[in-house]
Amino acid sequence: MAEKELIVVKPAANDKVLYHKLILDGAFVYKKWGYIGGTESVTDHAHGFTNEGKANQLNPDETAEASWERDCKKLIRDGCIVVTDLNNLPDLNAVPLIDLDCIPTALTLSKPTQSIGLRTFNSLVKSGYAKFFIKYNGLNHYLVIDAKGKAKLFTRKWFERTDKYPVVIAEVESMKLPISSLLVVELTIDPLLRLPHMNAFLRMCKIDKTDTKNGICTDDQADSIELQIATPVKAAVYGILFTEGKPVWEANYQVQLNTLQLSIPKITEGKRLFVPSEVPISSTKEAIDLVQTHRHRIEGLIVWDLREAMKMTMDGKPVRCACWKVKYKSETDIIATGWQEGRGKNQGRIGSLKIGQYGPNEELIDLGTVGGLKDAQKEPNEWEFPCVIEIKYDQRFPDTGCFQFGSFVKVHESKTIDEVGILTLPMLLK
Repeated sequence: MAEKELIVVKPAANDKVLYHKLILDGAFVYKKWGYIGGTESVTDHAHGFTNEGKANQLNPDETAEASWERDCKKLIRDGCIVVTDLNNLPDLNAVPLIDLDCIPTALTLSKPTQSIGLRTFNSLVKSGYAKFFIKYNGLNHYLVIDAKGKAKLFTRKWFERTDKYPVVIAEVESMKLPISSLLVVELTIDPLLRLPHMNAFLRMCKIDKTDTKNGICTDDQADSIELQIATPVKAAVYGILFTEGKPVWEANYQVQLNTLQLSIPKITEGKRLFVPSEVPISSTKEAIDLVQTHRHRIEGLIVWDLREAMKMTMDGKPVRCACWKVKYKSETDIIATGWQEGRGKNQGRIGSLKIGQYGPNEELIDLGTVGGLKDAQKEPNEWEFPCVIEIKYDQRFPDTGCFQFGSFVKVHESKTIDEVGILTLPMLLK
């Protein structure tokens, strides 16, 4: 009789359900898998001694059990759902209870919508259910407080970053936050330094990428820690998913906000973990004016509908709902130098436009691509390159002059290439 057995399932394409059975029997591990109603595949493996003759020796049974446990955790981290019977499955589209010691990598939280229509914005502000917070320009992460009060930090794709930010982690653990909690944070350069937010974003990206290869942190984090000594990192808390093991994400944002304010100690200067202060906004114009006035210092505002809740998915793809970004959109003329082929139905058509600008030495500087073309504008034979186009964008990167979230607006048929300004680098924001 098997000593241990795990059965997991996962939705697959064409309404099929993939299952795995992992069976531990002494020194043997049996693996069975397939689609429910289809052919089953089976493998077995007999384990021997591990580190034989050493202090940490494992006998065959112990080795098999360790291997079985690793395989079980991997399946759960990959988003599989534990079941007891293949003939009585739960709703596979529902988000299962989460084990904070083994979080599925497919778990994803909803993201803010990039823009909000003026009519929706006005209606939301007038309703009194809008809550505004400063949007700090940084990198989104998940912060886990386990059952022992230890803190762990992960990217949105669940690459661990705990060792990369020791000062943040140490302070979080000293705050004695509720155990078994899962928070959504934005890692950003200390706002008290008052750096232009695009400069701060570039520094934050450099810290994150240093000592990292293909998303995985190297064993030695010395370089990224040194960068943080020169430019401290803070974590702004924007959401809470679980506290004391209980899900909070299903509640509306007013409940989540109350939970955050109870969980996180009162904000004091110097704290590495903080809940952004609410910005009192009474009209749509006031919000837009604030973002425009401070566009170099802040990325924008986050506005929540207090009646709505976050969404969680188990397919690795975040939905956008209940929350919006309010940003200042700039416009400029730029040179379209060519086009990049689209994918899928746009194969052989324009997917995005290549753009550039001349530098002081008359060299054409590549500034990447912009999208946003309508379907009728994607036919290559309708274009003549180079040409002058107008684009909208959030910000320009100060080191390259490239655009953040650039989008095509129109062609300037009456303007010549010479009328597009000269790009001088570095473009230091004031």
